Amino acid sequence: MKKIAVLPSLLTLGNTFCGFLAIVKVADAAQAFAASNSALFQSRLETAVGLVFLAMLFDALDGKVARLTHQATDFGAQLDSLSDAITFGVAPAAAAKVLLETEGGKIMPFLVRHPRVLFMTAAVYALFAVMRLARFNVETADHEEESHYRFKGLPTPAAGGLVAAAVLFWLHRGDEILSSLPPWVFDGVLRLLPWTLVLLGLAMISPLPYPHLVNVLFKRRKSFPFLAGLVLLVVLATISYEMGLLSLLMVYFLVGPIWGAWEAARARRARRRRARFLEGPRSAAG
Repeated sequence: MKKIAVLPSLLTLGNTFCGFLAIVKVADAAQAFAASNSALFQSRLETAVGLVFLAMLFDALDGKVARLTHQATDFGAQLDSLSDAITFGVAPAAAAKVLLETEGGKIMPFLVRHPRVLFMTAAVYALFAVMRLARFNVETADHEEESHYRFKGLPTPAAGGLVAAAVLFWLHRGDEILSSLPPWVFDGVLRLLPWTLVLLGLAMISPLPYPHLVNVLFKRRKSFPFLAGLVLLVVLATISYEMGLLSLLMVYFLVGPIWGAWEAARARRARRRRARFLEGPRSAAG
């Protein structure tokens, strides 16, 4: 095998390590709950989702470093996808499953009666994450920066981050800021979490277009409304980083359907204009 780029590979392996440790912490949280240690349960589960966010930093850096140093390789691409499958596929699904198994039954009794439903929602998310990564490897033929400006389907780091943000938001429901929200908000997060896992899984394997979040923020000039919206998100994150993270990732998730609908509408208008253009000469000839 050809020589391996050390620094980008180490950053990718940092992502892998975070994912593995996150899964371990999820298992520790389940044990703590079984031992009726609610404080340790919350601490371990919070550490697990925190590691998912740390892995997002490694994931953002490894590819950028590889391209800047001209060390992007097929080995690095495969290693990155394997790491993402662990960190953003398995770890968030496991964290959501443990939270729903331990706390969801209090407001959703059917989860207690039908545990297989809960298992399948988490499994669908993890399986579709792996499928999305495999498709990305097959369809991305080069390692140029331009191939990462736009993604087909929701990127796995964004999906995993959204699941982690939802879990983190619920865990911090007793904080000074979040405790002012009505209880139904946190109940709603738990009620929606199983179906959110399925929806995120479908978004990952869909053809919906998604921009690269880092490139959206730092490449090219932006409009004034974009800047205003970004400032609002920063202010929200300053007040409560849990709400800021959840809001940012929810907005990003919605970008795909909105952008896809806009492109579909534009394509329909282009086809109608072309049809009218072709119909004009025919009418004149008739």
